[in-house]
Order: sequence, then C-alpha cells, then structure tokens
Amino acid sequence: MFFSKFPLITYDINKDGTRKVAVDILKRVAFRQSVSGQMNLFREYAVQEGETPEIVATKFYGSAKLHWIVLLMNEIIDPYYKWPLSSNTLDDYVAKKYPDKAYYLGNNPSLYFAKDEEVYVNGSKTTRGLVKSYDPTFRKLNLYNVEGTISVGDTLVGKSNGSTGELTRLVDLNSQSVHHFEDASTAYLYNEIDPLATPPVNGQQVAIGNTGDAFSTTTAATFANTVLYAYVNSLDGSISTHSVVTNEKYERDLNESRRTVKILRDEYVTAVVDDFARVLK
Repeated sequence: MFFSKFPLITYDINKDGTRKVAVDILKRVAFRQSVSGQMNLFREYAVQEGETPEIVATKFYGSAKLHWIVLLMNEIIDPYYKWPLSSNTLDDYVAKKYPDKAYYLGNNPSLYFAKDEEVYVNGSKTTRGLVKSYDPTFRKLNLYNVEGTISVGDTLVGKSNGSTGELTRLVDLNSQSVHHFEDASTAYLYNEIDPLATPPVNGQQVAIGNTGDAFSTTTAATFANTVLYAYVNSLDGSISTHSVVTNEKYERDLNESRRTVKILRDEYVTAVVDDFARVLK
C-alpha cells in the first residue's frame, strides 16, 4: 500500500492531551525535476474516461498497488480533484462548487457584503437572502436561503452596513456565470484579458483612467467602457473582440488539461520502488 512505508508520528488529534500513533502523510516525497523531465524515462498517456490511477497502474505495471508511482510522477497530492474526473463526477463537482444564482450589481464600485449578512430587496424584508460570497472585482453576489423573487432592476441592500446596489444582470446558474474573459481575435486567441479595461484591440487594452491607441476616444476610459461593464449590464450578446469563459467551461478545460500524464517506463519501476522505501525509512 502507498502509505505503508510512510513514517509514524504521535499526534494529539483531539487536542485533549492524548497522543495517538498516526501515519505522517505530510512527509513530502517527489521525483526530482531532473528525473521527471527526462523524456527517455517516461511516456505520455492520455487518461481515458473513467480511468483511475489504479486502473492506469494496472494497465502499465500490472498492479493497482503501484498507482502511487503514477501520482508522484505527475506531482499529484490530491488524487480526487487533481486527477482528470469522469464526466459524471465533473458534473457533480461543478454543481457543488458553483451552486445557486449569480447576482451582478454592476454600477456601484464601493459595495461590500459580509458572509452570512442578510440582503433584502427594494426596502421590503419579505424578499431577501443571505450572503454566501461577494466578489468585488466582478461585482458578483451569491446568496442562499433566498425568499421571494429577485429580478433585474431590483435594488439590493445589505442589512449590516447598508451597501446598496442595483441588480443589472442575473445568471440563473452560477456555473454559467463568467470565470474570466479571453481575447477572441485570431492572433491573440485564448489570451486572458483584464475585465476592468477596454475590449482588446490587437491584443491591447486600456485601463480605467488611461488613454491609448486601443481606445478610440481621447478621453480617459471609464468603467462604462470596460469589458466587465458590458457583461454586468447584459450588453455582451453581440461581442466580437472577446469571449466569456464560464465557470463550467473553465473547470472542463482544466480537467482536460490534466488528461495527459507522465508514465514512468516499466524498466525503472523496481528501482523507484526500492528508492521510495529507502527515502521513507
């Protein structure tokens, strides 16, 4: 087993003065970069749908018990979320990570909402919710325990500090709200861009308060000229300069980027197993 050779430590798990013997899983072991970077020592493999480290180890080494070699070779500490997830598992992960709706309060830069703070609508405390999180950069509010119907155009007020903002955009599924923006032009395709700057022109943007060749007027750019403003005010339906990468797409792209892994060639496995045991003595 992977942890059978890890050292043992005594640890006060319950903080009551009673120490118990536990496996020191924080002992950091990894392949040297000079080793994992040598092409002749490993091959690349595209993990197939539903394959686990154990399945891959069985395929290449004939034993699921050697899955730790696959993990260490790829510097994966958390095999549950750093290994490519199956489609169904990824769907569940995205749904849990990005639940509920996304409320954008687009035109007030000084808003602040504390976690679990009550937010009510239009002065009526019968329509309300509790703050799960607030992202001041994207001016996005996430609520839970929502009572009543909150609609675009409503004014949301924080009970604790009185922050007040108009709801300019509502995304029914937070997974479909923006994670980041990317340049859509061919020469700069997929480059992440600044939401608080003007739409890109030849890969260039102009930040708020500045002027530049990428901004057509001689006056300084304002928030109303930014990529984010167009999004939070629902004006991005016909954009051509940039694209919206949703939370779901970001997670799917990230998951796909993990699909190609390094597999240590089997002629080196015995030496690695022996060295692993020696290092952890």
